[in-house]
Amino acid sequence: MRISKTVKMLAIKTIAVTSILGMASVNAETIRYTPNKAMELSVSKGGLNRITYSPYKIIQVTGDEGKYRLKYDEDGSSIYLMPLVTVGEIIEVSVRNNAGQVQDLHLKVASKKGSSLVIDGAYVPASQKANKDIAANMLRAMKDNQQGIFYVQKHKQGLGNINGLNITQIRTYQYKNIKGGVFAISNPAREKKSFNKDEFNKRFLNVIASYPANITVKPKRTALFYLVQKVEE
Repeated sequence: MRISKTVKMLAIKTIAVTSILGMASVNAETIRYTPNKAMELSVSKGGLNRITYSPYKIIQVTGDEGKYRLKYDEDGSSIYLMPLVTVGEIIEVSVRNNAGQVQDLHLKVASKKGSSLVIDGAYVPASQKANKDIAANMLRAMKDNQQGIFYVQKHKQGLGNINGLNITQIRTYQYKNIKGGVFAISNPAREKKSFNKDEFNKRFLNVIASYPANITVKPKRTALFYLVQKVEE
């Protein structure tokens, strides 16, 4: 059974921190962030295995918790994995950072010293960089109400109510597998209301960008919100 566990920024007892941070002598292995692909690596059965997601913080680890135990740095910069299964077995985990990157890992348990793994989150694959460039251009076109290189469809599709605000999608933009939406956020109330961007974004898969970061809608007024996502081809 796979379950998700959010990393809690709790203080670790001093004696545990001293033991964990005494791993400076182990060899560090660095891998590039590789979306949509599980990286196959080995971890120590008897020692601590440090995982860092540079330059970000680890906020979530998903996997079968019956196969391992975790300890955490106070600041969330690293996790420490201790296998509970026998040598030769594989532990599958997904590690999420505070930039939204998720790296899947297949960790084979081995008889070796404690290890140190660094996931290079600063590396951006060329395909992902291209998607971000297209997303930025799409956001600009949507805000300026321009077509540009994109296919644009005007329509009205009600998406319900969030915290007293009525949401309607009024335009769709698309370029290959990058799709954007323009949403009208209407406030029917007599007092101003705040639009929860994070809650709204959770309705969509593979969100690349959205704008603006914060919206406060005045009474009886409408504001616009823009979102870009990657869709399956």
